[in-house]
Amino acid sequence: MTTTSHQQKTIYSLIENSLSCEYEEIQDELYDHFLTEITALMKNDISFTDAINIVYNDFGGQPELLRIEASYIAMIKKQGKVLYKQFASQYFMSFHWLIPMLLGVLVYIIPFNKLPFPFIAINILVYFLVVIYGMWYFKKWRLEGEYRSFNNEKKNLKAIIIFNYYVRPLSSLSSLIFVFNHTDNPIISFLTTVVLYLAVDYSVSFLKYMKHNWLLSSTKYA
Repeated sequence: MTTTSHQQKTIYSLIENSLSCEYEEIQDELYDHFLTEITALMKNDISFTDAINIVYNDFGGQPELLRIEASYIAMIKKQGKVLYKQFASQYFMSFHWLIPMLLGVLVYIIPFNKLPFPFIAINILVYFLVVIYGMWYFKKWRLEGEYRSFNNEKKNLKAIIIFNYYVRPLSSLSSLIFVFNHTDNPIISFLTTVVLYLAVDYSVSFLKYMKHNWLLSSTKYA
């Protein structure tokens, strides 16, 4: 016996109402477990109402589901930190970082430095280009069915972690550069320009790495 679409929605609603967050990975993982066990019980002539109550109680009710949720979030955050360290190690060991630093040096020494407010103008342009690229990348994932936007009712925990590692650090760094870049001190102007281009390349590379090595991979709670 299979469950109807209405029964499936009932199962999902029960899980949503029992959890404190709206992370789709956790809800989907629990839903798969619930659906499998409820379907098995219904094949033994147990009604849907009784089956869902049996499975819910076997899981330990809301207290146990909240514990599972907390454990899952902690596991995902730990995975993110491990992958972040792996990426950082690979990025700097590959010497790919020399390319954006060289670009920053060129931006500093070419005639742009003769213009009024040169570095702020150039760096603002670079910053917004990266933000636009990031938004396009997120949208592309969503349209491919590989990623759900932050505006959806359900939130992707992995994507939120990527957002915190990628968008926020870049925004904070850029804000600091805007403050210190236009200065009479040539050393500070030079360093902030080079650091900006390095941060841009690092963030974009990190986004791509996490997409292919984490976001598109499934995570099972054990």
